[in-house]
Amino acid sequence: MKRIDLANPVLRPREKAYSEFCYPVIERTFLPQPTVLPKTLFSKVLASRQSRRDFKPTTERDLNALLWHSARALEVAPPARSSRWQHRPAASAGGRHPIDILIIERLRDRATMYLYQPEPHSLAKIRLASDSLLEHFLDSIDDVVNAENATIVWLAAQFDRTLSRYQNGESLVWRDSGVLLATVGLVAECLDLNCCAVGITGEPFISAMLKSKSKVIGIGGILLGRRS
Repeated sequence: MKRIDLANPVLRPREKAYSEFCYPVIERTFLPQPTVLPKTLFSKVLASRQSRRDFKPTTERDLNALLWHSARALEVAPPARSSRWQHRPAASAGGRHPIDILIIERLRDRATMYLYQPEPHSLAKIRLASDSLLEHFLDSIDDVVNAENATIVWLAAQFDRTLSRYQNGESLVWRDSGVLLATVGLVAECLDLNCCAVGITGEPFISAMLKSKSKVIGIGGILLGRRS
């Protein structure tokens, strides 16, 4: 069985310049600060967490709480630092946070994609290159798990954020994705939401829908829904 071995990451003595991918945003909606998390013992959350594949549609309140408690920016580097560094609930190598969260919701017969923006805590609607590509992507998810009533939370990586600070930093991005998946899963459990990770990466659909020329690629996702 063939295995791909990734080289050990090495911190660069000086950060390399890179360009951020600019998402084709149509409009942005600022989200309110949600109420506090339920007073549930963390040990109980750990003991009860499991993958659940039965989904009922989430509410705006559900999604708002999930994003706020798992992915918002708690602290950012001051402008004078000219650095990408941020502090969020999920850990990230060097505070680079190379993973963007895409939200896909099926409304009637049409799906819409949003970008979660952690610093202002907002959702930005994205203009996609092709609606048919999005439908093919949804079909690829349904081939793995029936996501008909689920809110789809997909992880899209900008590797250059991490590679600009670390040589051979590819493995750090993949580890970051695992940390974020775990954080979202635990927050979902605390909020009494069903949650299931999806093993496929989402490529080539994510990069093609965004016309990112591989500056942004899909690296996995999560299905989210209310419990029966």
